[in-house]
Amino acid sequence: MHYSILFALLLLSHRVLCTPRNITVNDNDSRISYYPPGAWTAGNNSESCVACAKPDPTKMYNGTWHEGIFNPFPNKNGFSDTPLLANLTFNGTAVYVFCALAQSLTQPNGNSNVGFYIDGLLRHTLVDTSPSVNGYQYNVSVFSVDSLMPGQHTLTLQNGNSNALIESVVLLDYIIFSFDPDDTIPPSNSSIGSGAVTEGASLHKKKIITFAVTVPIVAFLLILAFGYLTRWRRRRQTARNFPTLKRLSVTPVPKPMASWIIEPLSLPPAHPASGYLNGSGRQVTASVPSAPTVSSQGPVDVSSHSPSAPKSPRSGGQDFVEMPRRSYRPVSSSASASSYGRVIYVHNLDTS
Repeated sequence: MHYSILFALLLLSHRVLCTPRNITVNDNDSRISYYPPGAWTAGNNSESCVACAKPDPTKMYNGTWHEGIFNPFPNKNGFSDTPLLANLTFNGTAVYVFCALAQSLTQPNGNSNVGFYIDGLLRHTLVDTSPSVNGYQYNVSVFSVDSLMPGQHTLTLQNGNSNALIESVVLLDYIIFSFDPDDTIPPSNSSIGSGAVTEGASLHKKKIITFAVTVPIVAFLLILAFGYLTRWRRRRQTARNFPTLKRLSVTPVPKPMASWIIEPLSLPPAHPASGYLNGSGRQVTASVPSAPTVSSQGPVDVSSHSPSAPKSPRSGGQDFVEMPRRSYRPVSSSASASSYGRVIYVHNLDTS
């Protein structure tokens, strides 16, 4: 796609810079040959030809024209039933013929029957009937072709047909042909009439102006296209060397909870426990051991740390009350484990 854009710009610049040139050939140019020579009249609106057409010279190219009348009747102009020919040989790819058309039926008869040939082949026939009014039509394109192969061609204008009973008049004004400077060699100035020289100079001046304006624009467009193409190719190469990686789905790790630090609890040494004798009101004191150290080897019976004391039979009354025995299991922790000891309250302690 990008190459097609660049190619289109190059083709456009070539067409702009190689635009076909137009050459105008006036009716009195020496490259146009008329046959029969005496059957054609070089018109300039002079009073010497009473029966000739008298169009307005200011509306004719360079004020001149060539008039040819086909006469199917004898002794009318000395060339009865003889078609009139005008030939032009040129190098180019297109040709255009311009004439003036008479609108009257007498002096001259405005009917026209004209054939146009390219290289001997009939391309077009103009059949025009006068509307029977005075006046002329000027600068009328009576024939054109723009699809010729580059090279030399011959245009033939034929006024009238043999054995036809219709009078025909033609007022040839000028002919334009186009050529491509790259394909053909333009004609020399020596073979061009004064009107064609003026037209050629004007076209050459316009060509220079067009060239001066168009070349910078085309060059700028080419630079832009080249820069864009270079950038596109770099991106494509980068994409090949470093393919796009898919985005990974990352699951956020939850914030760790604050750790609990368990510190060992230090208990004071053995402290006294106090009690009262039943009914005596005398206070007694006994020593209570410290809490046993919990080992990781298994449960520890805290009863082994309790002081031994005699028990009284249930029937004779209870001298003391002992808390139920319990077992403690170690607790796993990063810190050392400890537990509280048991506190024994003595009620019926015999001090005797």
